Amino acid sequence: MINDDVRPRSKEQSDSGRAKILAEITGDPAGHAEGKARVVQLAPTRRTSRWLLIGAAAAAMVIAATAACTTSDNDQSPSRVQPRGTVAADPDLGLAAGQYLYVGTRSDGINNARGDVAYQVEATREIWVPATWSDRWMERRNHARPVKILPASADTPERQRSVDQSYFPGEWRAACGSWSYMGENVDRPECRPIEGGWHRPTPQYVAALPRDPDALLAKLKEGPGPDAKISPELDAFGDAREFLTTGLVPKDLRTTLHQALLRLPGIKVTENVPNLDGRKGTALGFVDATRFVPQGTELDEIIIDPSTEQIIGTRSTMIRNMVLGEGNQTTPAVVFETGKVMSHSAITVAVVGRVGIKPAI
Repeated sequence: MINDDVRPRSKEQSDSGRAKILAEITGDPAGHAEGKARVVQLAPTRRTSRWLLIGAAAAAMVIAATAACTTSDNDQSPSRVQPRGTVAADPDLGLAAGQYLYVGTRSDGINNARGDVAYQVEATREIWVPATWSDRWMERRNHARPVKILPASADTPERQRSVDQSYFPGEWRAACGSWSYMGENVDRPECRPIEGGWHRPTPQYVAALPRDPDALLAKLKEGPGPDAKISPELDAFGDAREFLTTGLVPKDLRTTLHQALLRLPGIKVTENVPNLDGRKGTALGFVDATRFVPQGTELDEIIIDPSTEQIIGTRSTMIRNMVLGEGNQTTPAVVFETGKVMSHSAITVAVVGRVGIKPAI
């Protein structure tokens, strides 16, 4: 379990934990000078990011980095990431009639930390996308029950029931994949109108996106308004992560997107980062600084297979101590310490011969 190393604290220890803010990840805040990111070591048996979809074939492609990136101590070069070998069939080769693009995500994460409560959820999500967009898609979702509430308290069972009811496990089919999160519009033979976006990239939306890194970064930063709680840079990173996890980003656009992210001030590049299944890739990381926590609490990472430039997972790691709960004899506080992996995912994208089956990877 992802929270096996979370330590309960007494009231005195909790007060001390709040007072002691550990050092943040280093690096030039402007992101244009070469710096060093502290690499957080992950136990090999260990799940996005904050919720966080991929795998593919043997093209000797590289992530084109720019002088805007910050590298870690074990990075080979800020401008070139070498491929790590071959994996399964490349979805970018196209789908034949009757084939499906499989996008599967397995995640384990502690999220929705609000005040003194956090929720841990283990979940899987699988989507089968047909060769013809307007044909019927299928989605299968599941999550471990009950959701774990941290820290535990007298009202934990009630909280668990409430959170469990907000998840909708099951299996759905609909043309264009146009069901809602709650399963509405299931089994309809026609497509429900869908507005394309980063989280649901329709063919029209993808085709209209710029293939220039600077223009694409500007597009990503359009989201938050002047009263937003997060910066345009954090919003851009989050949208890019959502976009990649759909599994529907073509290779040319993935390359442009990675180049765009490497232009973000403060981006961190770390090699040999494992996804939830232990498969390693190159991570592009960004600290989740907000208006309320300008120094940030977590490093969110997108893990990429450098040989295909496909996302293979996400990870989110604490860079500061965080204490949940006041702490007393009956309900100890919970401390998420610096280096704690808060969420982790493994993502697979591959071509399969029919709906409902998994790729042999």
